[in-house]
Amino acid sequence: MMKSMFISVETKRAEIETYSFKKHRQRPKWGEQWNEDAMAFLFKIGDAGTVDTLFNRLLKDSQCLIIGVSSGEDAVKLKNIVSYAVGVDIAKTQLVIAKSHHVTNCEYVACDAELLPFKKEVFSSIVCRATLHHLPNINTAFTQMQRVLKIHGLLILHEPGLLNPIALIGRKLFPTSIHTLGEKPFMLSYLKICLETNRFSVRETFHFYLFSPLIPIILRFFGRTPYKIKEKATLAIYEIDRILLESSSLKMLAMSFVMVCDK
Repeated sequence: MMKSMFISVETKRAEIETYSFKKHRQRPKWGEQWNEDAMAFLFKIGDAGTVDTLFNRLLKDSQCLIIGVSSGEDAVKLKNIVSYAVGVDIAKTQLVIAKSHHVTNCEYVACDAELLPFKKEVFSSIVCRATLHHLPNINTAFTQMQRVLKIHGLLILHEPGLLNPIALIGRKLFPTSIHTLGEKPFMLSYLKICLETNRFSVRETFHFYLFSPLIPIILRFFGRTPYKIKEKATLAIYEIDRILLESSSLKMLAMSFVMVCDK
């Protein structure tokens, strides 16, 4: 028990140091390893674009908790959709950046996702993106989400998959400034079990990327390539990925997935 608590504390301390820019300065910044135009296009047609669509379709006028708000991009996206939002993050430095966006209907709170300082059933929606895999005790986090979310409230998750070979090689051999030793991408089946154990039901699941992220990485070495060619090359491989991911046996290899869950 004591060993588990020590690991948890050390993991969280490492996360705070990393996202306060006190660690891993010698590593490349996240995003430097690919062509920005091609990757931005891939995100737009893939997971990030899907999340934006879900925000507009499902979160209108809701009272939203953003867990792992980081530097505030989701608060900016949601400012004209939700009635109000609260963004939480364990790294205070990130909240300083988030506040600089001046989103008037969002408050920011420095806290641990495993110990949310809110009353019972005060939010009608929760957004948690690229955060769960940084937490040492996700069941504790889900218990907290269940407590603060209203009956019939929505939870939107966006997380990296464990078994994608490109992501696996990248994390192990070419980590960036935001990768930490304690982070653990998910087997989708395991995450679903955790959700069901904590009385969430999965409404929709979307799977993204097998090989298409290789295209922006390759195009990084061809900086003068016209944008249209970058777009067409990225789209072609993305469409192949999309077809392959329709197979249930290949879904487990997705690089990322988005889930919509009901309380």
